[in-house]
Amino acid sequence: MRQLAPYALIYLLAIVCAAGLATHSQAADAPLQVQIGYLAYRPDPGPLLSNIIPEPVDAGLRGAELAITDSNSTGRFLNHSYNLVSVNADNPDALLDAAKAQHEQGLRLFVVNAPAASLRQLSAALPDSLLFNAGSPDDSLRTTDCLPNVLHSLPSRAMLADALAQFLVVRKWQRALLIVGPTPDDQAYTAALRRAAKRFGLKLVAEKAWSFDNDQRRSAQADMPLFTQTAEYDVVLVADERGDFGEYVPYQTWYPRPVAGTQGLTPTGWHKTVETYGAAQLQKRFEALAGRWMNDRDFAA
Repeated sequence: MRQLAPYALIYLLAIVCAAGLATHSQAADAPLQVQIGYLAYRPDPGPLLSNIIPEPVDAGLRGAELAITDSNSTGRFLNHSYNLVSVNADNPDALLDAAKAQHEQGLRLFVVNAPAASLRQLSAALPDSLLFNAGSPDDSLRTTDCLPNVLHSLPSRAMLADALAQFLVVRKWQRALLIVGPTPDDQAYTAALRRAAKRFGLKLVAEKAWSFDNDQRRSAQADMPLFTQTAEYDVVLVADERGDFGEYVPYQTWYPRPVAGTQGLTPTGWHKTVETYGAAQLQKRFEALAGRWMNDRDFAA
């Protein structure tokens, strides 16, 4: 009898495991329907001095749509169904109203492609929901204003600046001229660059604020070389998130040096040249869906 005891225990454990698997199988067979809200609001940047190529109006939304399509492709084998309910608002108040309406319909998962101020409003208005930040690189959202119901899928300015600084150090481009734009976003990007420079040992030989309001298409060749004339540098760092002047800095500097930051060599959360870990197939699926290349907003959503 003593010899049979171990076998009896094994037999009992086998029965328990089989019962657990049967219960799990029944749970897996139960249909799962998931509703996800997509909330977008991108403020009008206003008139720009440069004729830059604008960001696609559907940036972010197309990435979310592809994610839903891919999830349903595999989800059907598990009896899962995913649906996206999208809203593109004209102002912050309309975005908040749309979010509340979706919440009343039972949605508790939201992908938010909006500035930090709108994300804070949504977080406070929907405390029982999970929000994915796919639109704001604001550093304060990850530090002093960390929101308990928000996850970030878009890199912060600090993350991007750190990545850029590490690359510059590897290339031994350690002396930089920093050109700063006039907007609050430019100031925030500049703060991230200063932090990264101090952290990784870059030297800012000079810092200049951009304040010219003339037509840079006509005067870039004349003004930009003089503007960038200072102590010798290895690279020019640009903080121009809106695209006011940064497009006219490359190839116009006093010293023939690379340009990096918001223009030129730009750190980003996604790029069309990424091919590893299945990225090439993802790029092709996205291009078939949207008719364009995927950007960082699409990837974050």
